[in-house]
Amino acid sequence: MPNKVQHTNRLRVIRMDAIKVIEKDSDGKLFTAESFLNALRASNPFWWNEKETTSEWIYRGQWDSKWKLLPAAWREDNSKLKPLKEKISKLKSPESPSVPIPEKELDFYKSINTEYQALIDFCKLAEDLGFQVPLVSDGPLKNGFLINSDGPANMQQHTFLAQHHGIPTRFIDWTKKPLIATYFAVGREFRPAYDPESIAVCALNIERLKKVHGVKYNDSYLRPNVLKESNFKSEYIHSQQGLFTNINSDSNSKGLKEFFLAEHRFPSLEDVLNLITEEKKIDKPILYKFVLPLKEVSQLLLLLDRENISQAHLMPNLDKVSETVISRWKY
Repeated sequence: MPNKVQHTNRLRVIRMDAIKVIEKDSDGKLFTAESFLNALRASNPFWWNEKETTSEWIYRGQWDSKWKLLPAAWREDNSKLKPLKEKISKLKSPESPSVPIPEKELDFYKSINTEYQALIDFCKLAEDLGFQVPLVSDGPLKNGFLINSDGPANMQQHTFLAQHHGIPTRFIDWTKKPLIATYFAVGREFRPAYDPESIAVCALNIERLKKVHGVKYNDSYLRPNVLKESNFKSEYIHSQQGLFTNINSDSNSKGLKEFFLAEHRFPSLEDVLNLITEEKKIDKPILYKFVLPLKEVSQLLLLLDRENISQAHLMPNLDKVSETVISRWKY
């Protein structure tokens, strides 16, 4: 079936059910840096209706528009977790299984235990150094065997804190500020060592996502959630207006496990939204993806800097001021 195109608030939209990609402006032309920024501005009527006093949208930038919305801990190619997973993989099967566990299921537990151990290691060292962090119990490495439960599912506050400080977790960072998300897509300090065809900024509608509650997957459910940090504050969280999404499932993460065993990977947010499209009638999109050609990135950085969106503004300390000044010389 060919994609349908509709015009909404001066933007051209390529219809993709719950997920919709926007590549062109109202004139049918590929976005330039200027038109891309104008489309994403929080004041754009596209993001509002007459009854709203606060926006229902949150945003995330991506250096490569082909990337999936998949948390760092669930990415197969995560280099930070690789050495830890090698240690976890040498552990015994979950304690005293009455029936031998199939290899695919073991792979699931190895991944979950790696994520669990990463949170434990972070919190234990932080506590030893005098930082106020949530208490943790002994992990799989100290116990000597894999744990056959989803430990990270019950460690939300630990995950908030670890996520802010670079530990790969099952949370995905978002912001209420679209131009901040745009900077995180293109800032030189966040880029991997390759050039994509295009960058992207994703926009997720919180209220529409909440109405879904959960989506059926085989005999279980997957539930996308939007989370706000409560007790633990990052020094940058206020300036970036950050919050998170994650994907939960039934008791003991049955839905995650069923998905992993069937697909040999963890679900991305797009996977869940596609399941929502199949199961429910979606009268409005839940996720937009705005796409900009790579050749526009230098101009986009210049425009963002003029809007006071830079590394120094988002992470205010003198080191970041120095790095921002050096970056400006390249515009």
